[in-house]
Amino acid sequence: MKTISWKVIWIFMLLFMWINTAFSQGYVFKVIASSAAKETPNKSENGNLKIGTKLQAGSKITVDNKGYLALAHAQGGTIQISKKGTWSIGELEINLAKNQKTLGKKYVDFVIGSVVKNGEVDIHKNPHKYQNVTGSVERALVKDLVVMLPKETKIIFEENTIHWHALKGTKTYIIEIKNAMGELVKKYETADTTLRFNTKDFNFNDEVVDLTVFSKERPKGVKLGEYGLIPLANDQKKSFTTAYESFKNENKSIENNAHYKLLEASFFEEHKLMLDALTAYESAVKLSNNEEVYDIALKQFTIRYNIGRVEHLKKAVD
Repeated sequence: MKTISWKVIWIFMLLFMWINTAFSQGYVFKVIASSAAKETPNKSENGNLKIGTKLQAGSKITVDNKGYLALAHAQGGTIQISKKGTWSIGELEINLAKNQKTLGKKYVDFVIGSVVKNGEVDIHKNPHKYQNVTGSVERALVKDLVVMLPKETKIIFEENTIHWHALKGTKTYIIEIKNAMGELVKKYETADTTLRFNTKDFNFNDEVVDLTVFSKERPKGVKLGEYGLIPLANDQKKSFTTAYESFKNENKSIENNAHYKLLEASFFEEHKLMLDALTAYESAVKLSNNEEVYDIALKQFTIRYNIGRVEHLKKAVD
């Protein structure tokens, strides 16, 4: 009678562990970046794949020859696909696990198809990765003060941080916050291109406010418009808090690393907390040492919501 080898036992244990993880998380992979020609979108049997789509072990995905897809596993590791074909999620998961075991790492970027090496992204060479993501790109003029904020974002946390591109000839920046009546409720001055503010500094719980950044040295015409900060209603706060606690508990084992920040960014985006999503995407890029898949996820996010000057698209749109 033949005995079962430890290798076979290990494979069964690995599969059980990963399947169990998928059920506890409610998904195996989440789409974090996606682009394709309009006539041949990336898709699964349930429809076109969008940012945030959650994929189960029994699903299959299809990418055409002009498509690009990046998937984040619920418990670590990413997969980039830039090759035409159809794959089952189960196969992708097993291959990712094998790759992680071979390299002895939990956060492996498994690649199918050609990729740009060393984090250098040539937008002109690979425009399909960045164009036609979810809409047009709003480009700031050189004279504008480019703030890294979407036109509107919901706010739930008291402590927040915003930042902007440095403007030549400016030593001091002025940040004004006005209420719905256009009345000034708070004013900040800083020599930095980053501002940390607390919503307790102004009466934020009751109404939407507008935030504008100025150059003190060039006060006329040098701004990029107003940005709406929207407070969550009490019932929304309660719902979000419950969901966020659940998210943190599910991802406790990978907390405070690049992969966690990537999943957190996607979570915030789903709840329309765009400032928090941007902060999390940027943290993911930094913690990953600018790995390509994290950088692409961040850049596609800024394009989706017209955030900043979108410098990485300059060649493609000029």
